[in-house]
Amino acid sequence: MHLVAILIISALFSLIQIFKIKKNRFAQVIHIAFSLSIGICLVPNQVIAMDGYYLLGMSGLLVIFYAIHNEEHPLNKRIILGVMALIHLLAIGAFVMAWPSSIYFYVAGVIPIGLFLFALIKDVKSYKNEIGFMSVMMAVGLVNVIIAATIFFGE
Repeated sequence: MHLVAILIISALFSLIQIFKIKKNRFAQVIHIAFSLSIGICLVPNQVIAMDGYYLLGMSGLLVIFYAIHNEEHPLNKRIILGVMALIHLLAIGAFVMAWPSSIYFYVAGVIPIGLFLFALIKDVKSYKNEIGFMSVMMAVGLVNVIIAATIFFGE
């Protein structure tokens, strides 16, 4: 249940960030996609929840396109966003496709957590349009790390 709370809090934070963004419509769409996908993932119906995971993966693709498309951002910011989205996309893909080595992608959730903390410590003001969907990717990474830890060490 605590995993669901982590995801809900991050989705609500992302939803609130939509109203704080003034000029960047693409970032608003990504925030909406992440918030909507987390909400759909939590539906009790298995088929509908799987659609939420697909949307969660497509949201990661949107972040990759966002990182590539915005050339006015510094290169380090684009790399941070791109790497977070790539790890997120691989973890969601491993879950949806039930890859046998998906545990490695769950452990790789440490990378988005570290990049998120680095972005917060280094220069949080330059990430004001992206902080909402970065928090969702960090939360998904945190949930993946917790799942990997319970697999390795038990409950």
